[in-house]
Amino acid sequence: MRENKHFFRLLFFISIFFSFSSSSYAAGAGSQDKEKPVLAGITHEIIFIGQAFTPLEGVSAKDNVDGNLTRKIVVSGKVNTKKAGQYVLTYTVYDKAKNKAMAVRTITVIKDTVEPELSGIANKSIYISKAFDPLFGVTAMDNADGDVTSSIEVSGRVNEKKAGKYKLIYSVRDKAGNIASRERIVTVIDNIKPVFSGVGNIELVIGESFHPLKGVTAFDNNDGDLTGMIKVSGYINTRELGINTIIYSVKDKAGNKAKYKRTITVKEGPDGYLEFLTDYVSPDNGMTVTMKQMSKTNLGECYEYSVA
Repeated sequence: MRENKHFFRLLFFISIFFSFSSSSYAAGAGSQDKEKPVLAGITHEIIFIGQAFTPLEGVSAKDNVDGNLTRKIVVSGKVNTKKAGQYVLTYTVYDKAKNKAMAVRTITVIKDTVEPELSGIANKSIYISKAFDPLFGVTAMDNADGDVTSSIEVSGRVNEKKAGKYKLIYSVRDKAGNIASRERIVTVIDNIKPVFSGVGNIELVIGESFHPLKGVTAFDNNDGDLTGMIKVSGYINTRELGINTIIYSVKDKAGNKAKYKRTITVKEGPDGYLEFLTDYVSPDNGMTVTMKQMSKTNLGECYEYSVA
């Protein structure tokens, strides 16, 4: 029994010894960490006045024992992005073993003298009445500010409803005050031909007078009234029965040509109708009348024919 007590006491002292030895070894191992952390991403840099700058952007720190120490980095010094000059920043980080890593960085702030670059501003042709957005496909990029498309201003206007050449001026300014300006010509092309009115097919009574341009008009979307420019080809003989055809044509200033084919039918007159080029003796005064021309007047329910 006494031997068992001695055995257990021996085991107790052995366990305490190993526990103490293990702790001492761990403490000794920590004291052996002499390797400092490694800083990365700390390079000298040139930026423009007004350009955004974040000292810790892209910077990291890693330790062989403690791992990622990026959040432990301390930066001393300051960069005034509103004033040209050279600014020095010092980056410092410690690991748990108090090993220190330090790096110095120079940030040079200079004045931006480069104007933005406008793109997508080529001369363009569109057809009349087609919608046109002057900013469609147009962009602006700046060396310091990046995308400045939203700052583009356009002076001038395109009237999509009227043919012609229109000048637009595009301009954009960066934060440094550099201005880019470009000119653009937009040509509105008239491709719509004129429209005739009053050229429907009609019927005439033999001998009835007829003027091919009476009541006929022509209108153009861009040039307006072109009635005076109408040309007529073909001939109507109202003294003979039959179907006749005449062609109306007119051209606008853009060269768009409109044509219309009109049918004129000459037919016999009603019962009791006087024959054309026949002599008639008036029962009232004995005068002889030869019908050379006849005109027709619309009285609503009927027509009144007059001869001469």
